[in-house]
Amino acid sequence: MENLYDSPLVSVIIPVFNTEKYVARAIESLIDQTYKNIELLVINDGSTDNSHDEIMRLADKAKKRFRRFCYRRRKNSGQAAAMNEGLEWAEGKYFSSMDSDDIFCKPALEELVLAFEGLGDKYAAVFGDAFFIGKNGEKIYVRKDYSPANKENGFGSFLEFHTAGRNIDYTNERVFGSYETLLSGNYLPNNCRILKTGILKKTVGWTNGCLAQDWGMWLNLSKEYKFLFIDKPLSLYRIHGANVTILQKKKIVYDSIDFIKRNKDFAFKSGLNGVYYETYVRLSARLMSYSLKDFLSVVFKNMFDFHFIKTFFKLAIHKYLKILKGRNPVRPLKEPEKLLN
Repeated sequence: MENLYDSPLVSVIIPVFNTEKYVARAIESLIDQTYKNIELLVINDGSTDNSHDEIMRLADKAKKRFRRFCYRRRKNSGQAAAMNEGLEWAEGKYFSSMDSDDIFCKPALEELVLAFEGLGDKYAAVFGDAFFIGKNGEKIYVRKDYSPANKENGFGSFLEFHTAGRNIDYTNERVFGSYETLLSGNYLPNNCRILKTGILKKTVGWTNGCLAQDWGMWLNLSKEYKFLFIDKPLSLYRIHGANVTILQKKKIVYDSIDFIKRNKDFAFKSGLNGVYYETYVRLSARLMSYSLKDFLSVVFKNMFDFHFIKTFFKLAIHKYLKILKGRNPVRPLKEPEKLLN
């Protein structure tokens, strides 16, 4: 794909909020992409640190590198609002985004576009995997609570982490991104994917103010479209203790419960009653970590729902037996080789 105008345009959005230590490296990873036909929109979502200065330091370089470059600075409105703004701005055939503390490997967009160009109309997105890195860019492994681990007792990639214990063969094309697997919880590497912009613009976009907006998006798209997975590490997901998924766990749980309840009718029509109840009960049980009152409220509202109560006791017994047996071994990971080359 050496000729710029012979290749499809890819629109990339980077929402930024207080990532002065990492945002420059994120932008540089896009500048270094082997794929050339890219437009970039950076949205500074009310940062109060020096993120603006770090972005401006690379502005001239970005203007020369990208087919179209735009930088917007505004009051904080949340990541979902930034994504919707970026989608409205996008002119590319394909749409992508990255968190301002992550890194795209050099061949990421080229690999994703090449895979997409050979697919039919029923495909809405193509994904790669992401390895975990620490504050300084070092390869790391973490436990399910994001605490530090080693290779033997931790997880080193996004998909390994989010599919652990869920019996999801994400290398199977018929399984990856299916509505059934997504109904049990999100596991798609949001930091390493491209979507068809036209399909995305037909949807309702991201739900403003919601921290589980990506899961809602994938659930809606999977009702009609397919997703493809490339079994390669194409990005680096940085874990530094200030990630939204770590700091905003409570709100993510509440937002996720709202999304699963919205999917009840479609899940039942699809014959996925059991998956729906397991996910609803599992998410409701997490409320105990934040508000016993809210948890009991959910239980009381469903106390006459036989399937809810049955699933609740089933999962409680299963968790107890799992604790007795000890943790399941982790499937070994492929070692990253020249990830940024």
